[in-house]
Amino acid sequence: MADIIELRLPPTSDYLSVLRATIGVIAGGMSFNYDEIIQLRVAVSEAFNLAIRRVVPEEQTGAAPNLIVRFTVETERLEILIPSPHGYPAPRAVEEEIESQALLESLMDEVQLGGGSADEPVVSMAKYKSAGDGNSGSGGR
Repeated sequence: MADIIELRLPPTSDYLSVLRATIGVIAGGMSFNYDEIIQLRVAVSEAFNLAIRRVVPEEQTGAAPNLIVRFTVETERLEILIPSPHGYPAPRAVEEEIESQALLESLMDEVQLGGGSADEPVVSMAKYKSAGDGNSGSGGR
């Protein structure tokens, strides 16, 4: 059985620290090592910024809906999902989104960028615990 944790945040980077702290606590409780926690923090920041770009176009001045970030905590897997707010079509693939996807794929084990329709999330990604759970080190990079 999985635990599900949801945050509803305004679509502004002012709340990235809340999101990064949350993923750190969740990942630490799952015994991810230090490097993996840093990777998760970077990935969730990038995913949230990607979602912000999708729901708050530059020409829009009205209030955008809150973004939901859903964490599904399983024994060996952490899934992070940002569902698409209703009524926001997916933008065309631009260089910035291609770069975001490449970064997310380098940090996470599974990544899916959705089309933004009601049935597709903006971002869905997962990280599996590594076989060497006892390693909390800096890895000598």
